[in-house]
Amino acid sequence: MPEAGLTEQTIDYIEKFVDSEFEEIQNEHGGEFIAFVGSNEYLVGDDYLELIQKLKDEDVNMKSVKITNIPKER
Repeated sequence: MPEAGLTEQTIDYIEKFVDSEFEEIQNEHGGEFIAFVGSNEYLVGDDYLELIQKLKDEDVNMKSVKITNIPKER
């Protein structure tokens, strides 16, 4: 897992990925929370606290995570 905080480049990549794949992400994970850890890895939880616990269980540096919720409908 990344040790430093997310770089601006990684944040831009994540935002572009979510924009381009939003419909698929929404179909698979609508109503859930998703935490992007770097540009190629993410964890999903039904609620925020569950997701935070998953991140802690994986020993993820919280400064290296971008968390968002995925709405059920756009």
